[in-house]
Amino acid sequence: ADLRQSSVAAYFGLDPRQLGLTEVIGGQAELDRVISQSDVPNLSLLTSGIEPPNPAEILGSRRMNGLVKGLREKYDFVLIDSPPVLAVSDTLMISQHVDSVILVARSQKTLKKSANEASQRLRRVNARLAGVVLNDFQDPDLYRVSGSYYYVENPKAANG
Repeated sequence: ADLRQSSVAAYFGLDPRQLGLTEVIGGQAELDRVISQSDVPNLSLLTSGIEPPNPAEILGSRRMNGLVKGLREKYDFVLIDSPPVLAVSDTLMISQHVDSVILVARSQKTLKKSANEASQRLRRVNARLAGVVLNDFQDPDLYRVSGSYYYVENPKAANG
């Protein structure tokens, strides 16, 4: 649902210009005809489609709400990729149609201040924030024990 700078289609090797979400919401395409099967078992994709002139309007529409409800009935899980919360209001619109939101922050790039502001914006529209994913995180001194993560000063000592 990133209708401005979609990257999901390209990531999965699909044509980013193929019909998708925009055309389904606009009534120019049937959902079953634009769903693609990925190389990942049990993962179907609905790409964003052609960039519309009014992304926030489309994502906040009743038709979007109906689409999400229909997808919930057909699939076990529906994950919606959206643009950055601080960049545009699209994600705030989408948050009204979903069960919960997972905020994604990039390690060494996303400022704590920005993550807090994004979280506050989501809370202001009563979005249900399920948690945060920190991507691109690489730290050899990070260890996992019983579901929790912790740092150690001397990694070799922790392995011994």
